[in-house]
Amino acid sequence: MFVAVVDAGSFNAAAAELGCTQSRVSHLIGELETILGARLLLRSRMGCVVSEAGHQVLSKARQVLNITESIVQPVNDTRRLVGTVRISCYRSVATHIMPYVLERLNIDYPGINLDINDGCTDCSEVIEEVENNHSDLGVTRGTFGKNILSFPFVSDSYVFVVPAALELEAPVTWEQFACLSFIQTRNAGASWATDQCRSAGFINSVARKMVNESGIIAVIRRGLGFSILPRLAAFNDSDGVKIVDLPIELKRQMMLISNAQNHRSPLVRIVQKFLRDKQILAKSDAFRSRIVQFDY
Repeated sequence: MFVAVVDAGSFNAAAAELGCTQSRVSHLIGELETILGARLLLRSRMGCVVSEAGHQVLSKARQVLNITESIVQPVNDTRRLVGTVRISCYRSVATHIMPYVLERLNIDYPGINLDINDGCTDCSEVIEEVENNHSDLGVTRGTFGKNILSFPFVSDSYVFVVPAALELEAPVTWEQFACLSFIQTRNAGASWATDQCRSAGFINSVARKMVNESGIIAVIRRGLGFSILPRLAAFNDSDGVKIVDLPIELKRQMMLISNAQNHRSPLVRIVQKFLRDKQILAKSDAFRSRIVQFDY
């Protein structure tokens, strides 16, 4: 306000420029003079004249405003970024994690839009989308292809999903499932999890394969078998079924991936930052329920 009064030549002109009342400008300039213990402006009917002390303060005040502008302007420029970032991920990630990221991104960067492909059922699909430049970012597990950059994201555990009426004895063992039909999802992650379980004593052969976890859960709900699924895939879709820990600890480590070219984009880097923001993710029901954990 002090600089505005000097540049405008009077309190009234400065108030009009700043969009406030003349009394507010006069009051705050008076407070500034009281704090500094010196008269900065010499008032008259013709306007204001800067005092000797005022000239010293004016020089420093302009420096402060320039520094402030140098801090604020790059942030404002970034907030004005406009564009679309394409993401490929699993349905469970899109359902239980992405909405919280979208909500915060819309507030801080309203010009950035997320185009989410949540139809990927296999890690190879996500990797292929990123490799072929159909997606800027991907959330997946598994091995990665050429020129793929990967960053730790979140993890969950593989669990048994069984009919709600099934009675199990504690501790749960593989043998208790020997007479039940095993349903497996058609993806590399499910095959890997099954192989890990077999090496620990799981003996069931695959009775049926299905693509969609929701479809598998619907079949289990009718008492027609059981499955081994990532815990996030069964989260909030467990009416009529029961979630049971495996006899072994088996984690699904998800990664955030991008190719080297797209990772250089300021938009992609901003979205990646939001996706890995622990404060944002911690607000999700999946984190509050300890369904997923941070691994970074």
